[in-house]
Amino acid sequence: SRPKPGPEDSIQSAKPPLSLGALTPVAAPNVSPNDFWRTTGCEEGLTGMGLAGAWGIGQYGGMVKRLLVGGIRAAAVGLAGWGVILWLWQDRLMYFPREYGVGEVAEFVESGGVILEFETAEGRQRAFFRAPRAGTDWIWVMFGGNAALALDAAAESRRWDDGAGWLYCDYPGFGGNPGRTHPGSVRESALGAVAALARHLRCSHEQLVPRLGAVGQSLGAAAALMVADDLNLQSVVLLAPFTTISASPRSVIFLTGEI
Repeated sequence: SRPKPGPEDSIQSAKPPLSLGALTPVAAPNVSPNDFWRTTGCEEGLTGMGLAGAWGIGQYGGMVKRLLVGGIRAAAVGLAGWGVILWLWQDRLMYFPREYGVGEVAEFVESGGVILEFETAEGRQRAFFRAPRAGTDWIWVMFGGNAALALDAAAESRRWDDGAGWLYCDYPGFGGNPGRTHPGSVRESALGAVAALARHLRCSHEQLVPRLGAVGQSLGAAAALMVADDLNLQSVVLLAPFTTISASPRSVIFLTGEI
């Protein structure tokens, strides 16, 4: 059963309902945000959160910095290593030595050719000479490409100029010649071949040089230009030329400067 209403219940029920229009506006206290958080006891919690955030940012910032520095160091080491490899392997980027097949040199000699031997810093080298036909004394000094042997051009060159003589030069390291191929050894070998030819013809250097012209194919064009410059030759023929030896590896991989 429901309890009977008491005196207090009758008083509460007698109160008029609250009206918003009866409220008197009160100005808000002038409290700063810092004072508010301090009075509510939340200051320490926010301070702790700030420290934790700053610690996290500092931790990840340091990690990013270490990653960047490590990446830069790795790239620098990689570039330096690549440079060392290119320096050590530069000859292999330019020259591709090979040997003569069985009977190739013997066939040249049997057809009237002559083997000329001479000494260089790379060891004992050889070149090949075919004398000019009667009625001319002109001689071409022939330099092949970076994968060619001297006698590769023997048959073709006679079609270019059948009456002239031909001095075919192998580079050090090519065709059974000892040594390493590089611009200095190529120059020394070429000049040694010309000197050996002068001895074979029993003439002086001064008598021989006016009779010479140079022919260079591909990388051999650079060798022909070097010899022409050293001997002051007046006739040079360049076929599909690289005019500097350093230009050849640049066609395989980008390099700057002279090698």
